[in-house]
Amino acid sequence: MLGHPMFAKEKELQGLGLNFTFQTPRFRLLDLLRWGPVPPTVRANPVGLSKDGQHLIRCLCPPNYTDMSAAVDALVEKKYGPHGTYSNADYFRRIYKGDKGDAYLKSVPKFTATTIRCVKDVCNHIYRTHGRFPAHYDAVHVPGVWLQAHHLDLDYYDFLFRNAYGETQRRHQELWHSGA
Repeated sequence: MLGHPMFAKEKELQGLGLNFTFQTPRFRLLDLLRWGPVPPTVRANPVGLSKDGQHLIRCLCPPNYTDMSAAVDALVEKKYGPHGTYSNADYFRRIYKGDKGDAYLKSVPKFTATTIRCVKDVCNHIYRTHGRFPAHYDAVHVPGVWLQAHHLDLDYYDFLFRNAYGETQRRHQELWHSGA
């Protein structure tokens, strides 16, 4: 589905898939112990998807970043930087009722410098050891296509949020269970 490079040589499969960018780790002798006698192409990692030069999906790992430290810095910036998710109080005020948006933002834990340094060390070790990040599963994991359906607790969403669900969810009981 993603356009794995292992199948790019097979003429009938060329051009199929979504044409994700893959990063293939180089072979290392210890890979025989870790992975068995499989070529590195088998371990190719989907790390992004672009269209017309624009990143649609850009995983937080090389080659999208110079190293895992830069990827961790990018994540911290996306969460807590000047334009990060948790720096936009107006956004949370729009979706939460009353002062619940401000209360939520106050409760969001911040990463300490020690935690960030530790995460960088671990992530860089994984990348150096295995030649890819994450090491044992793909950065974009698509095991199958599935759908989950459930009943929303409308009272919960009404209590916390503004416009948290649509007309279909509001009328679910009436539309699906009126005869029950």
